[in-house]
Amino acid sequence: MTPVLEIAGLSLDDRDGPLVRGFDLVLAPGERVVVGGSVETTSGLLRGVMGLEAPVAGTVRLFGEELAALPRAQAEALLERVGYAPRKGALVSHLPLRDNLLLPLRYHRRLATSVVPDAAMKAAARFGLAALPVAIPPVVSVLLRRRVTLARAVVLEPALLVVDDPTEDLDPAAADEIADQLAAAAVALKATVLAASNDFRVSTALRARTLLLTQPVHA
Repeated sequence: MTPVLEIAGLSLDDRDGPLVRGFDLVLAPGERVVVGGSVETTSGLLRGVMGLEAPVAGTVRLFGEELAALPRAQAEALLERVGYAPRKGALVSHLPLRDNLLLPLRYHRRLATSVVPDAAMKAAARFGLAALPVAIPPVVSVLLRRRVTLARAVVLEPALLVVDDPTEDLDPAAADEIADQLAAAAVALKATVLAASNDFRVSTALRARTLLLTQPVHA
């Protein structure tokens, strides 16, 4: 069976030097892994998986395809099968939360701006939203922004979820709720999950294998 995600010898740098060195990981369909460590390192790894950071060495394969080697149209089609919830900058600040959630449908499915499909309402409900909020991100709570970010990640019903620090800056009760909702969404979608988090709630709720990613020592 083709792995959903295969990382081989991945090395990444940031502006300060080495970030990740020689990282290997294979995720089979339905498998869940939570990577802990410094937020710079784990966020960098997830950006590398999504093709947002160019590797110094190594490869990332999604569903058997090397993302970096694909023409743009094929890469975009492949990424349609991946739901990504980044740690920072997830939402477009001047767009209403409703429109932020609908962005993947409008981009990948060419959805008309006036249409709100059942898929969007279902994704919102997975994270406790009875309606699509119309406020802009800067004026709402961290929790509401997190709900919308995660709902957007699942709106296309992806086969792979890549989620960066989903409980960051949440109080314990909210963190429990978000972790449980993420786990329930993964089960319902039968999705493979790669998450970055140092919060035990996330790995416990997902029943995930855990890895500790250590940052290379700078020379």
